[in-house]
Amino acid sequence: MTAWGFFPALQFPAMGETQRRIDVADLADLALGARLLGSGGGGRTSTGAAFAHAALRDRGPVRLLGTRDLPDDHTVVAVGVAGSSAFIEERLPSTELATAVRTLLDLLDRPPFALLPLEIGGVNALLAVAAASMLDAPLLDADAMGRAFPRVEQTSLTASGVAVAPAVLAVPDGTTLTVRGEDNLRVAGLIGANLPALGGWAATALYPCRADVARTAAIPGSVSRALALGRSLREAGADPHDRPRFAASIGAEWLFDGVVAEVLRPDRAAPHLVVTLESALPRQETLRLDAGDEFLLAALDGRQVARVPDVIAVLSAREWSVLGVDALRPRQPVSVLRIPRPPIWDRLAAGDLVGPGAHELGSLDTVAGPS
Repeated sequence: MTAWGFFPALQFPAMGETQRRIDVADLADLALGARLLGSGGGGRTSTGAAFAHAALRDRGPVRLLGTRDLPDDHTVVAVGVAGSSAFIEERLPSTELATAVRTLLDLLDRPPFALLPLEIGGVNALLAVAAASMLDAPLLDADAMGRAFPRVEQTSLTASGVAVAPAVLAVPDGTTLTVRGEDNLRVAGLIGANLPALGGWAATALYPCRADVARTAAIPGSVSRALALGRSLREAGADPHDRPRFAASIGAEWLFDGVVAEVLRPDRAAPHLVVTLESALPRQETLRLDAGDEFLLAALDGRQVARVPDVIAVLSAREWSVLGVDALRPRQPVSVLRIPRPPIWDRLAAGDLVGPGAHELGSLDTVAGPS
């Protein structure tokens, strides 16, 4: 293990060169790759894909730039939605993302700019594409999480010392809220505290910084990686014999094949689930998954084999579709993969920010993993 408890990283392949633009034809693969990187959470990417489809249809493709393609003094703004993905299903976004970004840029008075997806895992990957299209802005081939996390401060930007604030929240009725502050945890807490009054979710523009700062603080290649993962997953799903090759091609570790035996919430007051999976004879192995909004820990016969910020992906063994935390049911046949975390998390040693303890799983983090 590293000093703060991560398992040694598997190969983290670059998945090809940065694609130069994103068009309507790319959205299905991007949605599939983003859902895979959601680690069981991050919201329904189909909703974001529909929203991005409408924006691209009306305004044309989005330019995708590598982190080295922007001049150092250009402004980068992270964009996404904060709040419950369930509320997004009930009240779909329209112009709020563009409003949040414009309001923040007016406050900063620092154009030109590019947008950065707040998180590549889940619906926010697609919403960033939609925002870039609406604003006719380039999108950086990067993100701030490398997967999905539940809180806006759980980013490589925070770990690198980039301030969340000033941050702007926008909702459909035209209301905007600007949050200022120097402490990212405090600012994130204020954002979360205001979401109920804003209807459960809000479009957010946050983490404004120079391009040369984003170059080292953001996670590079995330959008191209999600596109390539989605494409590979779609192709592998057509032929079960290609599935092991798919895992190897993305540098993933195949953890388990079996059926869901039990889904429990040990403490009704706690947000965490424990999912028990059992393999068929003659192996008779048991895999335990601990989950909050996303899958966080995996233990095979009592030995931890994956932990956040690794991506733990659960796929239907029949359809080869990505399953969310809330989709698991007893007797469901599944396969479980560990997708390696981006190397930046090791470099920044950000265990307190994104590791098991940050998800209130410290008491569960007791079984030694591989050395």
